[in-house]
Amino acid sequence: MNQDSIQIHLNSQYATKYNNINYSDCDFNLPVIECQDGFTMYLSVLHCILPYSFYSINSTNNVLFYSEYQASPVVNTTLNIPYGNYNSNQLAAYLTANLPRTTVTYSTITNKFIFTNTTNEFKILNAFSTCQNLLGISTDDLYNTSIGRSLTLAKQVNLSSTRMVNIATNLQTGCINNLRTNSQDIIACVPVTKNPYSLIDYTNQNNFRVNLNTNTLNFINIRLLDQNGRSLELNQMFFSITLQLDIVNFVE
Repeated sequence: MNQDSIQIHLNSQYATKYNNINYSDCDFNLPVIECQDGFTMYLSVLHCILPYSFYSINSTNNVLFYSEYQASPVVNTTLNIPYGNYNSNQLAAYLTANLPRTTVTYSTITNKFIFTNTTNEFKILNAFSTCQNLLGISTDDLYNTSIGRSLTLAKQVNLSSTRMVNIATNLQTGCINNLRTNSQDIIACVPVTKNPYSLIDYTNQNNFRVNLNTNTLNFINIRLLDQNGRSLELNQMFFSITLQLDIVNFVE
């Protein structure tokens, strides 16, 4: 089996086209790469450096709908939490400062938020909130308080809202993602194990590669998605990826 390899170094700062303003969806025009009949192309991600510039609280999970239902009249508060990376105590402090008559505390023992209203019974409407997983809100549409106008949220706080960066392309890779079973376009999954505002450095340790089932390549689209299939908001930062194209001849 004969093999030739070409490395393709991509820097999103010099992409041919951006498909959203966060620079996480980029088109790259390439010189035409062709191979003869009897050859096939394999593609792999050798290495990538991704900026941890995305926020744990973002446009997908920052809305809290809070209602004091024993107040007269009923007081509804739609709180849009500012985008950013918070720790649990910082988020509790923000909620306390912006919810009426309410103190929010964080339990380090249970990793849960506790809401206490000094005057009224209250409820959190799950149907109008997007921060359920973030704060640990129940999946019930109507989440009522317990005795004493105090409520410990049912689930644990989860401020690691992006746990994985999926690198997707316009190419059919054959890799299966149970979230998007009809879109077999992932070429690598990068775990997020670094702290915010650092660099996520990934190396392909097992030399995994995918068969492109084509003999021509002159264009590639790279999209950075979270584990839920949503585009990452890179906040105007850039990423770098090194791809390897292996051209293999199976004819002895």
